[in-house]
Amino acid sequence: MLTFNIMAIMPFLCSLFWLAIYLLEFRNSDEPRRYFIWFIIACTGFQLARMFRLTLCPEQLITPCHIISRSLYIFFGLALYPTAFLYINALTSEKDSRHRFRLSILLFLAVDLLIVAVFILAREADWIRYFTFIMLIAEILLFSGYGYSSIHRYRNNLYNFYSDTEGMKLTSLVNIFYIFLTISVIKSLFLALGRNLASNIISVSVLSVSFTVILFIICYNVSKRSFSIQDYEQDVNKSVQQPHKDQERANATRQEIARQILEVMDKKKLYLKPSLSIVDVAMEVGTNRTYISDSINTVLNQSFNDFINSMRVEEAKRLLNTGKYGAGNLADLALECGFSSESAFYRNFRKFCGTSPAKMGAPTVTH
Repeated sequence: MLTFNIMAIMPFLCSLFWLAIYLLEFRNSDEPRRYFIWFIIACTGFQLARMFRLTLCPEQLITPCHIISRSLYIFFGLALYPTAFLYINALTSEKDSRHRFRLSILLFLAVDLLIVAVFILAREADWIRYFTFIMLIAEILLFSGYGYSSIHRYRNNLYNFYSDTEGMKLTSLVNIFYIFLTISVIKSLFLALGRNLASNIISVSVLSVSFTVILFIICYNVSKRSFSIQDYEQDVNKSVQQPHKDQERANATRQEIARQILEVMDKKKLYLKPSLSIVDVAMEVGTNRTYISDSINTVLNQSFNDFINSMRVEEAKRLLNTGKYGAGNLADLALECGFSSESAFYRNFRKFCGTSPAKMGAPTVTH
């Protein structure tokens, strides 16, 4: 019994722990992190209701404790998806889109409250369970689809603006989020279908440990995140304010601008600068970033990120052929070629050459 109670309480304590940390740091938090707090609140409420249902409010008895805990369980269970993607939207979507998304979140939470109100009135009516199930499926489809498109646009913005996206991409965090939400969906599905997960210690332990570990990883990763769409927007606004060397050159054809880009890269080797952005290239060519991006995308058939990193890889291959670098000092080679880390060097070398930097004879990268 003691083990059962520990397993039931553990996810709630983890949620409560991170909620306290994020609330203490609220004043110093950026916009996405403040929205993440709503997700932690939903997790805490969900686990509090689950804890009461497992330890204090047996399913066999329809008591006020049972009705309240199950109502909270339904509401916070349905709120997990909207609040999770509220955070992802704040990380990845531009300002106008963020406002529209928040309105949709409010609509869904209002429907969640309506479901809870009807549940309290109808008590154990089967159609409430089925409606909860349909609502859950609708949330999964809507917010997963919207989240995917939002993240895809975010990645495209990064790849067409920065040459180095280390620490900016959200792949691992988003994957962990989906795993976490899948576990939560499994719990909510059992609730909606009227199944009881509290029948044995094994099912409770597996779900509790999974939920706790993944939630801890998510919260830790969010606390370490240092880049969001707001940082990208600030960089874009700075680029708008940058003066052009020659405004008339902005009217050049895409092919001409592409030629100028390659010429500047060859002469000044801008790609060796780890923090190079499309604004830096625009300043050197004497036009704006839109023309640079358009020319690289349409004439050179690459994103800005791939274009710069492919040139860095070519530089690495040239230096490897000189015999100056070997397997023992590839980290130094990565930095000399403009990569911010050895992992970024290895990833891009394999991407463009199909082999590791330690092996030679890879095909030449074309632009």
